[in-house]
Amino acid sequence: MAPSTELLTEFQNAQPVQEVLTGSSLDGEGTLTGQVYRLLRSLIVTLRLLPNQFLSEKDVAAGMDVSKTPVREAFIRLAEDGIVRIVPKSGTYVAPIDPDRAREGLFIWTSLESSCAWQAAQTSGMDDASRLRTLLAKGERCIADGDRDGYFAVNDDFHAALFDMADLPDAKKLIDAARFEVDRVINLHRHFPPDLQVFHSDHADLVNAVVRHDAEGARAAMLRHMGRFEDLLDRLSPDAELWELFTFLNRKRPGTRKSKIAQTT
Repeated sequence: MAPSTELLTEFQNAQPVQEVLTGSSLDGEGTLTGQVYRLLRSLIVTLRLLPNQFLSEKDVAAGMDVSKTPVREAFIRLAEDGIVRIVPKSGTYVAPIDPDRAREGLFIWTSLESSCAWQAAQTSGMDDASRLRTLLAKGERCIADGDRDGYFAVNDDFHAALFDMADLPDAKKLIDAARFEVDRVINLHRHFPPDLQVFHSDHADLVNAVVRHDAEGARAAMLRHMGRFEDLLDRLSPDAELWELFTFLNRKRPGTRKSKIAQTT
């Protein structure tokens, strides 16, 4: 399935940064630099800020109602994480989507998640089982309502619950870093949605294994589940459905400093 003309038109022009920031707000947690970092990362991972889009330090600061210092510091952190590129004498740009980096991130994510499931199955109690079943029910309601975004929010809560049960907070931080590129690819799929019922069935298998304290069964169920994300990455190959949209996004450089100068001359 090739992307429609309407879909390509949607990504034809990047929204100005200040428009993207309208309605968004800092989370109020920790340093101002950290808050700016998290908000920009979220906007990039959800494709509200597009690959290769120019990020003006001045516009970001104005849109967030902060000084340029925390924005500059956040840009440096984002560059260190490969989320933006700082080009000397040119400016800061959102990094292009990198399928190889996504696959490496998925490898790390899968390894840690499967170990987490194994650990959670050994340590789970009655309250844990209740929490997981509640999340299963929420996911089922999202599917019934056709709420894809709501389902993936519940999916994140489900995985976070497993990490809580396994008591592996540092592993969760490693996954958050590794999955950035994977999540950008997943967000491309809002136009080519996967079968959410399959994801839900995986969660049900995981819950059953955890409740039975079947550590190996939980690991196997998690590996099957993470394989679904590998299938999504496979759609970023030259003969697959997302390739045209992917290459279209990655070759764009909307809103660069050079283009702004051209518009004023």
